[in-house]
Amino acid sequence: MIDLQGSVPPFTVTPVSQLVYDGSGKPVPLPGKYFLEIRLHPAAGHDDAGNNVYQGPKLQQIGLSKLKGIALTGDYEGYVTFGAAFDTKPAYSTSVLHAPERLVVDVAHPNTC
Repeated sequence: MIDLQGSVPPFTVTPVSQLVYDGSGKPVPLPGKYFLEIRLHPAAGHDDAGNNVYQGPKLQQIGLSKLKGIALTGDYEGYVTFGAAFDTKPAYSTSVLHAPERLVVDVAHPNTC
């Protein structure tokens, strides 16, 4: 889930072969075999003075059964990009929630309850 200020901008969620940082093209150091790139445009993770407004993790490894890590991979020229890493191919859906504005990427997982 990505909390947003203002309305949710247009976005894409795309399976990619690897995650790279926007601008540099350097690989993102997250474990996993499958990756999703979440890109919002037009968007900014900073204010007009250049101060960060994004308060979440820049890079975080996660030990869940499906999700292995997330990263902010770019805040560059009107694009804000995140990446998510998985051990298995993720089945996912997206939705937008309101009050507060949020983009949700829902990754399916088996019910083990």
